[in-house]
Amino acid sequence: MSYWEEVVAVLRTVPEISEWFEAEDPANLKEITRVTLEIWKEATLYQGFDVYRIIKLLRANYQAYMASLLEEQVSYEVTVNGTKKTFRYSNNEKLTTDIHFILFLFANRGCSVQKVLEKSTDQIRTVMDWLISKLNLDITENEPGRSLGPDIITIPRIAACFPTVFCNVFHARESCTGQNMTCTGHHDEEGRYFVFGEIEKSSNNSSSSSSSEDENDEESSDDSGIVE
Repeated sequence: MSYWEEVVAVLRTVPEISEWFEAEDPANLKEITRVTLEIWKEATLYQGFDVYRIIKLLRANYQAYMASLLEEQVSYEVTVNGTKKTFRYSNNEKLTTDIHFILFLFANRGCSVQKVLEKSTDQIRTVMDWLISKLNLDITENEPGRSLGPDIITIPRIAACFPTVFCNVFHARESCTGQNMTCTGHHDEEGRYFVFGEIEKSSNNSSSSSSSEDENDEESSDDSGIVE
């Protein structure tokens, strides 16, 4: 006996309902229900955030921007571990590069584009202006829980479309937002990584739990700044 037949059998035990089933052919009723459900399924599709829809929009917006591109580039020197390096970025980067850069910023600076723009160099502000135009990013700071239309592209939605990229930023320890907020996320001179008051040893380093806690507290006091 199929599930539907079991349901019908149970409903037939209710006098008020059994009369209705007697008047309907169960097989015909089953077929009508199946067809109707397919129609209802398509008619009531969720009209909010959809991964495939956002990715298609990102690609379409990118292609439209690139079709009328006047190439520009920004660059400036930064110091990485005591060594001078050059940051370069153009409005002609690949879509994958743009997405990775956006997710890197999200991981390090949060999703408030306005705050990023207010507290960044002129060059980074220029890059963000390109990305906002290129991908049609919505930078409105919406209230928590507010429902957004299906075609609205926000940084959190991009992160949800590319979870592996976003997670890889953290896995590669390229992110500092969570680390700085806890004041304990950093490497010490011996290569040990501090997270939420615990020590994650990167190699075969060994030490007692008590000394680990002491080192954690000591190192934490030197890294208490929060980005922003």
